[in-house]
Amino acid sequence: ASFFKRYLLPGFIYQSVIIAGGYATGREIVEFFFGPGPLGGLLGIMVAMTIWSVSLAACFELARITKSFDYQSYFKQTLGPASILFEITYTLQIILVISIVGAAAGELLEVNYGVSAIWGTSIMMLSVGILVFYGSNLIEKFLSAWSILLYIAYAAFVVMCISVFGDQIAENFKTVPVGEGWFIGGLTYSGYNLATIPAVLFCSRHLKTRKEAIGAGLLAGPIAMIPAIFFFVAMMGFY
Repeated sequence: ASFFKRYLLPGFIYQSVIIAGGYATGREIVEFFFGPGPLGGLLGIMVAMTIWSVSLAACFELARITKSFDYQSYFKQTLGPASILFEITYTLQIILVISIVGAAAGELLEVNYGVSAIWGTSIMMLSVGILVFYGSNLIEKFLSAWSILLYIAYAAFVVMCISVFGDQIAENFKTVPVGEGWFIGGLTYSGYNLATIPAVLFCSRHLKTRKEAIGAGLLAGPIAMIPAIFFFVAMMGFY
């Protein structure tokens, strides 16, 4: 496998999962990182990023050692007979995430282009079905390209916001003190999003050594959270 597949691909896949089912709308960033203020929010994001990196490194190494590249095999290693409990909650989470993303896709199409929301939702659901039908290789290629596109979009967004609201963003970072709760915010946010790690295990089959597994995990945290930092900084113009 190439350097990209061994070290960067797991992070890009995890980023796609986290953004789509998480902070894409900005609601989670407000929920967990606005309270402590601009600098406190960045500290909370760093806490979440660190926890993700360490956790992903451990999970990738366990998956590599036990060759558990799907969530069922993985949780038989960690939970044994109780793995069925995770499967139940995981299925419920998938239904919730797809419902949120489907609703957002429909709403965005209707608000921006006047097309009925059902079309946006239907196109999104059909796209998911096509990706799943053709399997892991297509999913890897699609989500890698999509992650790079997301990086470009978030970078363009933060540059645009800084060019328009830069003075207000700088003023808020300079004058608002670090509030309480930034560590708990980062801990809580990272904790419940760790449940999405099983969705990334399929690409850990490219990892052949401990160095690769740990390296991929440590890089995945920053890869997943750098767009959130872009988004957070841009939103500080409206703090």
